Amino acid sequence: MPETTEIRELTRKRGTLQNRLDKLEIIYNEFEGIQLEIESLSPDDVLEGHYKERDEFTDKYNKYYAITKKMLNANLSIDDRIAKVSELNLCKNCLCSVHKSTWCKAGSCKVCKQKHNKLLHPTVSGKKSVEEAESFASSYVSNDVEGLYVMLSTVCAYIYDKAGNAHICNCLLDNGSQPNFVTSNLVRNLELDEIPVNISINGVSNVIANVRSKCNVRLASMHNNFNLKLSCYVLPTITGCLPNVEVKISDWKLPDNVSLADPKFNIPKQIDLLIGASHFWRIVRAGIIHLGKGMPVL
Repeated sequence: MPETTEIRELTRKRGTLQNRLDKLEIIYNEFEGIQLEIESLSPDDVLEGHYKERDEFTDKYNKYYAITKKMLNANLSIDDRIAKVSELNLCKNCLCSVHKSTWCKAGSCKVCKQKHNKLLHPTVSGKKSVEEAESFASSYVSNDVEGLYVMLSTVCAYIYDKAGNAHICNCLLDNGSQPNFVTSNLVRNLELDEIPVNISINGVSNVIANVRSKCNVRLASMHNNFNLKLSCYVLPTITGCLPNVEVKISDWKLPDNVSLADPKFNIPKQIDLLIGASHFWRIVRAGIIHLGKGMPVL
């Protein structure tokens, strides 16, 4: 049975969430009344756009209200919660906006720090506390790859400076990202020409990154004649070190006849460049090798 302090905390959070839902309902009702007044004074061509916006707002609100109510039911299993979120086409991180969790601006799971809502966090054990789950998540990668930790696709490639000389850079492949990114430090070291821009990119926890420049880069494989030209937005940093902890691979059966795109994929390192969805599948081609259940795919 949960401890008394845990029950109190759960009750408090449930009350807070219910208060937020009540306030949302009030805002929604006020919104609907204002919209009706606007419609009575607006021409038909303007109304068409208003109807579309109102329908989208209502749909998102109803989905969020319904799924959150379901989540408050302690008897609903994790699998059922995940299935419900997928059925309603909701973000698995904020449970509201219809977008990929990769681009969600809400915070990550409080238990494992991964990009999903805490209400969707897999149960480690019925008797494990949140503290135990956090410890489990931080050490999991050294014991078993399958589970809470997912290794992202990384590549070591040649990148060419302004004079045409080749340098090695660490790249992250992300098919959930539309643009490509490169660090300002790499651009400066390679003396690449920058093109002024002025855009803002929303990130996790509503952090806004102001992008002031972009540049064109040329990449080449370290193993064959594959090469790529990219237009990248310039950022001070792209992400933290990947992987965030060293992964033990001594027991893995890696094929001897395969040249890994990132020979040190298991060792934490700074990411210099992110390659987005437009070029992802040009790099991840046929010939995928499965190492086994719960193991990475090469």
